[in-house]
Amino acid sequence: MDRRVTPLAYSDAAIQKILAEVKVIAMVGASKRPSRPSFGVMRFLQDRGHRVIPVNPGYAGETIHGERVHA
Repeated sequence: MDRRVTPLAYSDAAIQKILAEVKVIAMVGASKRPSRPSFGVMRFLQDRGHRVIPVNPGYAGETIHGERVHA
């Protein structure tokens, strides 16, 4: 049995449609460290009108970019 994980492939148009329709996004693996990509991506999405709910058990109860982190 082949157990390789195949990444999902979405067209640019499909991603644009999703981001235009969805206003609340859960970011699993959100980080408080500015050197981490998730830190910048979260701010980028917020700056474009999305509410981003950070999820990271290591930071549960703290805040990242003004949002409470969930475990």
